[in-house]
Amino acid sequence: MTSNARRIPVEVVNPIGYKIPEILYKLRQRPPEFNLDEVKKRLLGIRKDTVDNLDSLLQRLEGTLKRYSNVELIYARNVEEAVEAVKRICGSTKKLSVNKSNTVEELRKTLAEQGFEIEETYYEQFGEFTPVKERKPYWQIPEVIPEVKWSSFISIPLHWGGKNNGLSEGGKLILFGVNAISAEDGTVFFLEHSRNISKGLREASHIIFLVGLEKVVRSREAGFFQTRCVGLFGFEGITSELMLQGAARESTAESHRQALTPRISIILLDNGRRAIQRREELKELLYCIGCRTCNAVCPFSYSPMRAGEWTKGPRNWIKMFNEVFMKGAGAGTEMVWDCTTCKSCEAHCPLEIGQVYKFIKMREHLVDEGRGPLPQHSRFGESVKINHNPYREPHGERFAWLSENLTRKAETLYFAGCTACYREKSIAEATVKILKSIKISFGVLGEEEWCCGSPLLRSGQRRLALEVAKHNVDSIMESGAEQVVTSCAGCYITMKEDYERLLGLKPDFNVLHISELLHSLLQAGNLRFTRVLNMTATYHDPCHLSRSRASFLTESEKPKVYEPPRKVLQAIPGVKFVEMGRNRDHAWCCGAGGGVKAAFPDVAVWMAVERLREAEEMGAQVMVTACPFCVRNLRDATIAANKPIKIFDLTELTSHAL
Repeated sequence: MTSNARRIPVEVVNPIGYKIPEILYKLRQRPPEFNLDEVKKRLLGIRKDTVDNLDSLLQRLEGTLKRYSNVELIYARNVEEAVEAVKRICGSTKKLSVNKSNTVEELRKTLAEQGFEIEETYYEQFGEFTPVKERKPYWQIPEVIPEVKWSSFISIPLHWGGKNNGLSEGGKLILFGVNAISAEDGTVFFLEHSRNISKGLREASHIIFLVGLEKVVRSREAGFFQTRCVGLFGFEGITSELMLQGAARESTAESHRQALTPRISIILLDNGRRAIQRREELKELLYCIGCRTCNAVCPFSYSPMRAGEWTKGPRNWIKMFNEVFMKGAGAGTEMVWDCTTCKSCEAHCPLEIGQVYKFIKMREHLVDEGRGPLPQHSRFGESVKINHNPYREPHGERFAWLSENLTRKAETLYFAGCTACYREKSIAEATVKILKSIKISFGVLGEEEWCCGSPLLRSGQRRLALEVAKHNVDSIMESGAEQVVTSCAGCYITMKEDYERLLGLKPDFNVLHISELLHSLLQAGNLRFTRVLNMTATYHDPCHLSRSRASFLTESEKPKVYEPPRKVLQAIPGVKFVEMGRNRDHAWCCGAGGGVKAAFPDVAVWMAVERLREAEEMGAQVMVTACPFCVRNLRDATIAANKPIKIFDLTELTSHAL
């Protein structure tokens, strides 16, 4: 082997130390021509190019890699083939150093079963590793603006030396998942936050680059850009999992000094990726760059009930896809149900990947195959068939709380919903009181009102959801209503967004949440309060009133009911309003949605308790929300955690103040 032989280029993208970002931050200097929306647009273009042209890019990469010496290219259709390749490469050696890569995690269980000892390079570098709830800013400055993060990540090439340190001489065997690889020139890219990548590459005698097919990009420029984006968007997600101990981290510039010249194997891992690419409704998942932004905002990622599970959080879509679609009966599918469908992941994803819809499609597939739903979800599905509600309550008692008969024939219909009718009746009663007080002519469907279908849809029971959707739409159309008012956020999003997806057409009536109606009346001077309610109150955003990413709706049509409930609450005399830090698009989920309250009540209550703590930190005596399902779970949490804070629906507080 000669020192001037062509070596595969490797570039490590990392922050250049504390000083420059800190200075930029203090001076408020911004890199020229930085536009976050343009960065996202460029990144989306790179990801679409990869997914749409995967075959040609792989073919080009194969040709490119032939130009480099000492590089072996291996194609693995699944985890088993990849691990067999690793075994062959390692020979008798069973110690393997890995990086913190989701692609590597796909192999971890099988590697352990084959007797491999896995060395975590992050743990080795950091000394002590402690999962923490509180996110620690990486550069130890109050907050980092996107421009500073973007400018601080640079790419430094790794310089190969002329010496090869064989395994017999004590060299390390490395298995590293990559952030990107260029089909154009073969450059391999890594994002590095500590020195673990550089150190591992320098000391390795044999490097296995594990490349998920979706990591192949067209050019070196695209690879650098994509890897830099992982640093930009994944900053919070990465730092939320680590806590640095001891002295401040030194500059990483020295990390890229001359390395050994190791043998290199590149494993191109399919493991379901081509199958995902062929499914139009799922292929968007391949856009994911692994930045972990979704994990940073996913309530399940923080749940102590799921502590230690690498599968927690929405980013582990490959494992979920394989367990749902590829492995068949007997495969573990637990993580598919670990989702409240809050869409926080979608609201924060730089590529706006519709992850929740994919979760629901996976649940639907399990139900269609007889592998779902969960037993708890089956019970409320069976109840909807018989009683038209998930609570096993007699259908004839749906409007037992209503003291008078209201017509079905009206321009405005109040769709009360199952939870308000059977579990939180004070919300339904308050809504009717408000509508009467403001002299709105309205009606109810009475016995023709069935469950909206929200719990069915979000537990994968699509066929039954379609049946109730058709019934409700037909009943509303027969009533002649032009406007449907709901007091339930779940009913609201289901009728406003999901019915169109289910039925293939937009229902010919408008759907309003009661808070929207109240706000419009307030603005017109037709909503007046006479009572003073002396309290400090905060507002919890129901997930289903926000964070819509439905592609078939225009921006103005997408449900984002943020200001109306706040304006109404702030208008009530005597209410001192305080805002929690996590609000609107960034609001923490109460924990009740997506079937979680039924299947995992301990997790649901834990999430709600976290929300209560946040409200208490703001000095709130009262938490107000705008969904009976949120109200129910938050009230359960006050009992479980013995919290004095009071929970009210907006309609309850509004009716008290009239």
